[in-house]
Amino acid sequence: MNDLAADLSAELGAPRAVAATPRKHVPAVSVVFTPLHWSRPSLAAASGGAGVVLHGGPWQVEVLV
Repeated sequence: MNDLAADLSAELGAPRAVAATPRKHVPAVSVVFTPLHWSRPSLAAASGGAGVVLHGGPWQVEVLV
């Protein structure tokens, strides 16, 4: 759980400058449940860099903004 708290602090701690460019996608939320693939809790940037991905147990939640 400390790893997740550290990931959250790193991702949310410092504000980031965002360039004013046209969006290439619309905001979205994706939830995936895979009972046969478990992972430890972690937080990472989304593949496009405009969101976050939260992994925990059989769940993966991706939020794109």
